[in-house]
Amino acid sequence: MPETEFESDQFLRLLTDALRAGPASPEWHEAVTTLRERGDDGADELRLLVSARENLESGKEYRSVRAGPGFTRKLMTAVEEQGVPQPRQGRPFSATPTIIVVISSLVLVGAIALIGYVISRGSGTSPAIDALANTYFVNTTLEVSFDSSLPEDWRQIGSLPMDFSHGLRPNAEQVDADRPGGGIVWSQSLKADQPVQIQVLLRMQRPAEGWIAQVFVADDANFTEDRGTSPHEFAWLYQAGQNQLKVITPGGRVEAQRAPARERAVTQNIRISLDRSVAIVEDGNKRLWAGPHGLDSGKPRFIGLRFLHAGGEKAEPGMSFTSLKIQTP
Repeated sequence: MPETEFESDQFLRLLTDALRAGPASPEWHEAVTTLRERGDDGADELRLLVSARENLESGKEYRSVRAGPGFTRKLMTAVEEQGVPQPRQGRPFSATPTIIVVISSLVLVGAIALIGYVISRGSGTSPAIDALANTYFVNTTLEVSFDSSLPEDWRQIGSLPMDFSHGLRPNAEQVDADRPGGGIVWSQSLKADQPVQIQVLLRMQRPAEGWIAQVFVADDANFTEDRGTSPHEFAWLYQAGQNQLKVITPGGRVEAQRAPARERAVTQNIRISLDRSVAIVEDGNKRLWAGPHGLDSGKPRFIGLRFLHAGGEKAEPGMSFTSLKIQTP
């Protein structure tokens, strides 16, 4: 494999996806095979992948935009050595080239700092988010497929009955004003200080307008009887009709929204990573949003799936959740 190809962003993403997907996954096999073909050896595949990713990532220092160390000190020393001439008697003072250079350099430093700050704010990066993005979730806590009946350790919420015959989906025949939503929630909770990644597959076949599919994490186990919602939760959702993916923080604030990464995608691969204070939401391999999730850092988390009906004609939703996986580092 050519060296330039190995050191590309594409291979860095392959290593990251392999460590996220875990052993026995296609990504894991492809990454290990590629490294061994390149000549890297070692019986421990996990150590092989982690070492390769760390070595590859160590050369990516371009994310920081700032003046080099000692820039301001060296600049002022040069100015002092040149000196600043005094204005002559009877003549108006005029700025010398040295002063112009000083002012221009200081303005440049300020502009670089401002640009770096704006880029950082706009991209949702922070030490906490960077740390979460570089966490490898390799231990599977829960893996479940929805293909026959309500899985063990899960319970239904809301008033709208769920159908498990072809994935988790609502029973559209029973939708009315008194049954606007429902879903399921895992009976077990997760500790707030435990980093966790939730992977969900949503199959879509002509989603019907008026339907909303949600993946949520709540810090309150009380859910309303009609819609199955909790008073304080963080959620990803897909809204049919509008063809929009959205991230909602506690209080109902819409943090991000856009169309799916691929139009007319048969399956949406949702990945939500979160720790005590921040979360990263991805649609496939494309980041949708990252930032503070707003959940209570002292309360356990409850994970669930839900469908809501926003009105309109009664129709099959055209969407179903097929599987869910929960992993920890």
